[in-house]
Amino acid sequence: MNFVNMEKDDRIAGFIQKRAEKLETFFDRITSGEAYIKSEPDSIANGGKMVEIKLFVPGGSLFARETSKSYEESTDVVIESLRKQLTKFKEKLSAH
Repeated sequence: MNFVNMEKDDRIAGFIQKRAEKLETFFDRITSGEAYIKSEPDSIANGGKMVEIKLFVPGGSLFARETSKSYEESTDVVIESLRKQLTKFKEKLSAH
């Protein structure tokens, strides 16, 4: 968990960790992941709370980013995007 332009917040880190762990129910071969939590003052119109998550899977990586008014909202959008990507990735593996 990497906090950029802000102090580390254990509440936010725990929230993101808890949501990200649920992704393993869709694809159990995730090797690792990185999360970046940013406060973006130049994107205040979007809320300025950015969450980026990159997941590493065998043969590649998946990435999602969202900026909104809260870190929780950004996290939920990112996790949903990654869930869809994992489902497609798993379907491609099954097809081969």
